[in-house]
Amino acid sequence: MNPKGFKAVLDRPSWSKDVVVWIGDGLGNVLEGTHHKVLDLLDLLPDDESLPSDREDRADLLRRNLEQKLVELRPADSERAVLRVRNAALLTRYGVGLQSFYDLFGGAQTLAVLEINRAKSVQLPGTVAGTIDFDPDWLVEYFKPLLAKPDNLCVEVE
Repeated sequence: MNPKGFKAVLDRPSWSKDVVVWIGDGLGNVLEGTHHKVLDLLDLLPDDESLPSDREDRADLLRRNLEQKLVELRPADSERAVLRVRNAALLTRYGVGLQSFYDLFGGAQTLAVLEINRAKSVQLPGTVAGTIDFDPDWLVEYFKPLLAKPDNLCVEVE
């Protein structure tokens, strides 16, 4: 799906438990004028000192906090709203998945959009360049099978 296709999804009279993954930097422009709420997943985790050291404990903490926040953000039955989820790549870090979005925010009048900003290219010193590997296509492949509709993956044209 491209941004124009996503705009067509936004304009539908109702959604069907839709979750969309948006890869790019222009989601704010597309959502302009649309009633939406913002959830930054980084806000669901405590500071480093309070963060559990075990990866599985961190994942459980993120799942619990996410479910609680989605219940808080869920609109009244007749209210139509888009949930803009920032830093969605954090879901991949802990293997949290998308089930909470389908269960708690997916509906005829609600739509969750998981936003992944493109990585900005940076110049790394020669001593570090071989040790860091970032593959944005991996994020696409992670989310694709988790979506109820695989075409709900929107990639902006650079």
